Amino acid sequence: MKTKLLSIAMMVAFIMTAMTKIQAQNFEGPCLPSMHGLDDHQSAFCGSTETQTIALSAGVNWFSTYVDITLDDLQNALATATPSKAITIKFQNANSVYAPRTHKWTTGAGFTWNVANMYQIIMAEACEITLEGMPIDPAAHSITIVGGGVNTWIGFPISEAMTVTNAFATLPPANGDNVKYQNANALFSRNKWSSGITNLEPGKGYQYISAPNSADRVFTFPSSNK
Repeated sequence: MKTKLLSIAMMVAFIMTAMTKIQAQNFEGPCLPSMHGLDDHQSAFCGSTETQTIALSAGVNWFSTYVDITLDDLQNALATATPSKAITIKFQNANSVYAPRTHKWTTGAGFTWNVANMYQIIMAEACEITLEGMPIDPAAHSITIVGGGVNTWIGFPISEAMTVTNAFATLPPANGDNVKYQNANALFSRNKWSSGITNLEPGKGYQYISAPNSADRVFTFPSSNK
């Protein structure tokens, strides 16, 4: 009897091992290990949620996040921080506006939400918000820089500061490209970036103005400075 039970246990263990290998071979993704375990890229974006705290000033803030949130998450955090003040979230030519009298948001046609984008948050008073979500995998959010002098609003979905050179290493930049953050900018000229903006920083968003004679380009931010 003991021999029979041992054989059954060994058979079950063999089947479970085989199923695990099949799943790893056929269903690998950001948080599913291969037969050899999680690689460095997968390990960085698996596990528990993270929180990101962002200080917003009165006036216009160029905003992005490195935790994966929804527009509702952001709206709730903002309305909780300053419930008696009007707030505007702006994306290019569309707005989402909070009315303190009704405690409701009105989002205009053409407003789109994507954690790869930059948004302008216009506050009546300074506040601090805390957002919670899974860390964003930059490799899963490609960004299209539209050529011909177009202004593209881009987020910075990274939890650590990164030099402009490292951040756009895979683009590649074109001579005449310009990256702006509010009152500062970095110009790509003679195959290098000027030092107007040294680093891209977590929580901030940027405008990437392509060179007039450039083509469209698609890139992803590196996951780290390494």
